[in-house]
Amino acid sequence: MDEISRLVEQHFLISASHLKHIDEMMDKARQAQALKPAGPDLQAQLAEIERERFRLGSELAQLQGQPKHMASEVVHKSAGVKGVLETVGLQLERLLQTLVDRH
Repeated sequence: MDEISRLVEQHFLISASHLKHIDEMMDKARQAQALKPAGPDLQAQLAEIERERFRLGSELAQLQGQPKHMASEVVHKSAGVKGVLETVGLQLERLLQTLVDRH
């Protein structure tokens, strides 16, 4: 496996890990919501994070389907997706903490 292919694979593995972590936190947020519903602001933030998660998941899936000759472009784009996933995860962690602190 050449270096670019290895980088592509590494970005995909890290991004998949971020997606899984976001999904787990969304489950916890839903559980917290079931115990004590959040106000409209928090619900809107959760909905926006969920939309962003699915958009990024779709973008990542499209990148994974790119031909090998586009590997360097995929590395660049997948690094961007990975960075946004990290940001979304941090936003969700803060929001989840707010939801949990209400109890």
